[in-house]
Amino acid sequence: KIAGDGERQKKEEEEEEEEEEEDNDDDDDDEVAIQQPSYEFRFECAKLLLELDDNTDTVIQVLEGLLREDERVPHVWQLLAMSYYGGNMLDEADEVTTQAIKAIKSHPTTADDDGLKTLQELQERNYRGKVQPIKQ
Repeated sequence: KIAGDGERQKKEEEEEEEEEEEDNDDDDDDEVAIQQPSYEFRFECAKLLLELDDNTDTVIQVLEGLLREDERVPHVWQLLAMSYYGGNMLDEADEVTTQAIKAIKSHPTTADDDGLKTLQELQERNYRGKVQPIKQ
């Protein structure tokens, strides 16, 4: 009886060790980091989505994610503002437009002049209640 109990206990311990090894193997799979596409790639995809899709929800999610990573990029703020205008979310558009204008002014380039002018015009029209949904 005692010899049989010892063998049974040894077998149970071996089974437990095998289960722990399997659990550890699963943990290794969880630790493999999924590499996200580059910031620029995601930004370009957001631009394409805005052009191709009537629904701006996905674009907004992508752009807000980009801003969580780096809120200093004026073009992301600008595209997010345009996405909100396109989705007829005027309150959000106004708030983001203000942030976009600040970002452009704090990181000015000559390429941003047209974008700044466009955003300021949209914001002025929004204040007057004349903004129409942007057709894509």
